[in-house]
Amino acid sequence: MRNLNTLLIGSMLAGFLAASAPAYADDERATQPVKVKTESRKKKPVVVTAPSVTPVPVTTATLSAAGEGRRLYLKLNCYGCHGDRGAGGMGPKVAHAEYGDVSEKVLQGAGEGMISYRAYVNTQDVKNIAAYLASIGKPEEPRFKDWWVAIPPK
Repeated sequence: MRNLNTLLIGSMLAGFLAASAPAYADDERATQPVKVKTESRKKKPVVVTAPSVTPVPVTTATLSAAGEGRRLYLKLNCYGCHGDRGAGGMGPKVAHAEYGDVSEKVLQGAGEGMISYRAYVNTQDVKNIAAYLASIGKPEEPRFKDWWVAIPPK
């Protein structure tokens, strides 16, 4: 089949080349170059200017400890087992857990299912998670969903 395709393509190409050849080899028009008139236009130079930029003051606003704790709670997927607001689910309720319990469970793990997050968090992170868990149900509780946004809306 491949040879047949090659043969067909080759014969079509040969036919095309034969059709585009001049009718007579001794015809003077076939051997003389064609002259094409072109206009010489001078192009205007392009001037590029930088846009005016007004400097914007950078604020160093940060989230509260509870906000950073919420960010970690979402980022580390704690809500997958403990629920969006720590009310429990596949894992136990963790809302309003004491700092010592949070520290122990996060850094060492807890029996079946709860792994140690020691490789992923430091002591300040654990304090922030505990602050978030303590803030659940209070007016200052952060409730954002997008942990990757620098300063998420409330």
